[in-house]
Formats: sequence, C-alpha cells, structure tokens
Amino acid sequence: MATKKDFIEYVLGQMADASAFTVRPMMGEYLVYYQGVLIGGFYDNRFLLKMNVDNGNCGLPTTIPYAGAKPMYLVNDFDDRERLAVIIQATYAGCQKSKKQ
Repeated sequence: MATKKDFIEYVLGQMADASAFTVRPMMGEYLVYYQGVLIGGFYDNRFLLKMNVDNGNCGLPTTIPYAGAKPMYLVNDFDDRERLAVIIQATYAGCQKSKKQ
C-alpha cells in the first residue's frame, strides 16, 4: 500500500519547522530530507527514520521499510511535538556525522 499524501501532510504539519523538510518521490514511496540531509522516508503510511548513534536512545521501535532493506526507526506518535523535534534533531545530527565520514 503506497503512502497517501494526506498522511505526509499530517506528519509534516506536526513538525515545528515544516519548511525545513523536503519530500521527494522515490519508487512509489517518499524520501524525507531535513535541511538538505536524508533522514528517512514514508513507506506504506509509516514515517521511518534512519538509524544512527544519535537517535538510538530515543526509544523508537524498529521495522523494515520493504523486503531486503536495512531496519529503520518507526515514528508512530505525532502528538508530542517537542519529543518529535528532539527525535528529528537527533536523527539529523547522526546523519550529518555519517555524511561527513
């Protein structure tokens, strides 16, 4: 089941700075960039984030976005905007470090 655009709009609407996000279609789903850095994606109406050392202590469950893919963190609570911002910042920081290596 492909991700619906209204789900993407809802999730981005919960973000403190939605303008910092870019969503790009990719093979039927969507990649999510924060301030130009790939942090995750939307897969089957799920918001998943790349795993890294900075977001590893956020207490998120893991899941597989599609067969053969690496595990990612599943974000399933969008009501606590402060926590969501912390998770996004941690993911962004970890992805920035990975990008520089």
